Amino acid sequence: MSMTGAGSGTPAMLVELAASFADLQYAVQILPQQSVIQVSGDLALVLGQQALGTTEFVDAHLPLLLVDPLLDAALAAAAVGDTDRHALTAAHGGRAAETPAAEPAADEAPAAEAAADEAAGTDAPVVWLQHRWRVHGHPDEGTGTVVLLGAARDVTADVRAHDVLLASEQLYRQMAENSADFSMRTSPKRIIEYVSESVTEVLGWQPSDLIGHQTREFIHPDDLRHAKEHSDRVNAGEAVYLRTRFLAADGNFRWMAQHVRPLKQRSGEVTGRTGVWRDISGEMAALAALEASEETFRTAMDSAPSGIALLNDRRRFIAVNSALCDILRRDRDWLLQHGVEDVIHPDDDAAELELRARADRDGRTASTELRCVHADGSVIWVQEAIGIPQGQQHGEVAYVAHFVDITDERAARERLHFLAQHDDLTGALRPGAILAHLSSLLAQPAALSPATVAALYVDVDYLKVINDTYGHGVGDDVIRTVAHRIADTVRGSDLLARIGGDEFVVVLPQVRGAADVVLVGEKIRDACREPVLSDGHRIAITLSMGGALAEPDDDPEALLQRADRALYRSKRAGRNCLHMYDSSLGPAPDPEPRDPTPAP
Repeated sequence: MSMTGAGSGTPAMLVELAASFADLQYAVQILPQQSVIQVSGDLALVLGQQALGTTEFVDAHLPLLLVDPLLDAALAAAAVGDTDRHALTAAHGGRAAETPAAEPAADEAPAAEAAADEAAGTDAPVVWLQHRWRVHGHPDEGTGTVVLLGAARDVTADVRAHDVLLASEQLYRQMAENSADFSMRTSPKRIIEYVSESVTEVLGWQPSDLIGHQTREFIHPDDLRHAKEHSDRVNAGEAVYLRTRFLAADGNFRWMAQHVRPLKQRSGEVTGRTGVWRDISGEMAALAALEASEETFRTAMDSAPSGIALLNDRRRFIAVNSALCDILRRDRDWLLQHGVEDVIHPDDDAAELELRARADRDGRTASTELRCVHADGSVIWVQEAIGIPQGQQHGEVAYVAHFVDITDERAARERLHFLAQHDDLTGALRPGAILAHLSSLLAQPAALSPATVAALYVDVDYLKVINDTYGHGVGDDVIRTVAHRIADTVRGSDLLARIGGDEFVVVLPQVRGAADVVLVGEKIRDACREPVLSDGHRIAITLSMGGALAEPDDDPEALLQRADRALYRSKRAGRNCLHMYDSSLGPAPDPEPRDPTPAP
């Protein structure tokens, strides 16, 4: 480091010696009524000065360098030859700008304030310096020159960090004392060392009531083991959260939530713990009430005979009862990991989605019948009803779904429907059912173009003779066999109905003309040529048939009447034949007397 403005002789040597030190250096030559300051380039840079020159000592007291009153006093004492101070060595913080960093002693305050006022007019930033100095020489030693040799260390960052820390501590203390929670610091052995004053508001205790006591003295006996386990985790260096009951000043226990973290040295050793405590008694009471309500709900669910489930808006099971597990033949854990789509038959998944949409749209329970699949692949029919709980229409929707196994009921309904639609003896449609189906076919726009609909009457010849000769049991076997042979011969889209004791009608959709009807009739006659075996008898049978094609604006009764007229034409022609209706046929005649002779 180089020094500017240095004198000669011994002072100059001292200046050179000072320049070799590690800190920021300065030297002051004190002459009668004046002083010369010599500083290192580093110190000048810190103070924001390019160069420092000679000033009047009595008036200036080095305001450009220091406002530290102790250093000013040392210079003044050296200038007048104060032997008590000329060998002074001290360490003190000072500033080069506006305000002192620490509260000065009472005897130092006037000098500090004066120096601060003098420096306040400058734009220099605050710079804190730590000084060590020594005064060399005496005015009476011949030269009349006194040299103060000093070293300064820039401690601005340390001072500012201390100020920030102090302010932060004050802020956090204010926050702790005014918080609805309270903070607590304890030793590794859980002895309370500090507790914020807000503990009085929360628990009624004064801080002095708790400090020096162990926390276990205030913890509910049932929670001591739980608290000890968490305390050991904190001592191991882990931050924890726990809930325990803590004794209040009124003698009652309050539920407290604690966030506790360890206090560690740089070595990692845990020297204590600090935590924030919050009263959650109200929350725990509400939670207990909720748990009681949930337990009641679960009991009610498991007692219900029907399957009950809670579903979220992603169709996942949230909760299920035992009955649903039995219905679906799935265990509870499996269901809670899956959704409705995993148990609904793939062909009915769209129906289930529509059911949910109806519940959302209408705001009330909607139901439908659909199939569910067991783990083994077997299929059952269930009635699913979905509703939305009150207040759950928005946000995360929880659907309440009821499932009832209706497999047997549906089978019974289908059986009843079949019996209502079909003949008991043959399984063919009843007259009313065939009329309904025929009406539907004729109502279709494309029913008559380019193809048409036809009706074919089939009559078993001489059935009365068979009944009289062999008994009605054999006659029933004949009727049943003929019906099955006709059903096996016609197309899957064709309809077979029994409209009398020995008469059938076949409805043929999508035929191109009379030739198609005749072809079907001949196939039926061929299928029935084989004798019917019944009760040891071989019964030969023949069939008489009459066909008709639908006409524009036709109705079922008109079409069947024309086919019936064609049938009677076949009977009058000697039976065992087929005729198609034409306009030459008049109204249907009365039935001719049946030939009492049994078929060969």
